Amino acid sequence: FYTSSKNPRPIRLSKEIREWAWEAMHGKYGDEAMASPWVEIPENSETLALSERHLNNLFIRTIAEKAPVRICPAEQISGSATLGKAIDHTVPAHRGDLFFYSVSHLTVNYERTLSEGVDSYDRQIKAELKNDLSEEERDYLLSLSEAIESFRIWHGRYLKATENTKPEIYGRLLQVPFSPARNFFEAVQSLWFEFAFLRLCGNWPGFGRLDVLLGDYLKRDLKEKKITIPEAREFLASFFIKGCEWVSGGDYGS
Repeated sequence: FYTSSKNPRPIRLSKEIREWAWEAMHGKYGDEAMASPWVEIPENSETLALSERHLNNLFIRTIAEKAPVRICPAEQISGSATLGKAIDHTVPAHRGDLFFYSVSHLTVNYERTLSEGVDSYDRQIKAELKNDLSEEERDYLLSLSEAIESFRIWHGRYLKATENTKPEIYGRLLQVPFSPARNFFEAVQSLWFEFAFLRLCGNWPGFGRLDVLLGDYLKRDLKEKKITIPEAREFLASFFIKGCEWVSGGDYGS
C-alpha cells in the first residue's frame, strides 16, 4: 500500500474486503445506481386523486417494492440505496413530470431505534390513533404508519435475498431494525439499514457520533469475549465501504 509516511501502512483487512473497497471507491455501485435512476408511478385517476402527502407515501412504497436489491459477495451487512436520482436530492420516483425534493441535513434518532427498535414507533402511532384527533393529526399519523409499512416491505426483500446466500446477515435482519439490537453486529446492521432506506428514498441523513451509538455494544461484546478487535474492524469495514456506494464515474460537483 502506498503511503506518504516513512512508516509502512499496515494491512489489517482481508484481501476480499480490500478488493470490494477498491470497486466501491472506483464507482462500480454508483454507476449501477445511475443506470437505475428511479421508479415510475402510473399517472391515472387513482394517483391523481391522492393528496401530496399520500402520493409521496406511494412513491416511497413503490421504491420499497421495486428498487434493485444489491448483495455484494464480501459484505457483512446488507441494505443499499440503489436508485440514482436519490443522489440528485430527489425522491427517486416520478409520476409523469412530477417528482418530490427530498430532505437534507436530516437528524435521525438512531439511539432510540437501536435500543427500542422501529416497532416502538409503530406501537406509539397505534396508541396515538386511539385518541381524539383532528383530521389532520389522524392523516399525519396514518402517513407515518404507511412509511413504516414500506420499510417493512423493503426489509422483507432483503430477508428473502439473504436467507440462502448470507445466513449470518439473515439472522441479524430477523432481529433488527424492528426490534432492539442485542450486540455490536446487530447494532451496526440496524444503523446501516435505517440509513440506507432513508438514503434510498432520496434523503441525506447524517449519523452523528458513531462512538456514542455503537461504543457500548462493542465494549460489552469485547468484555464478554463475543468479539475481538480485528473481527470488529473487519465487520465495520462493511459499514464504511457501503458508505461509498454513491461514488460514481464522471464529473460531479461534489
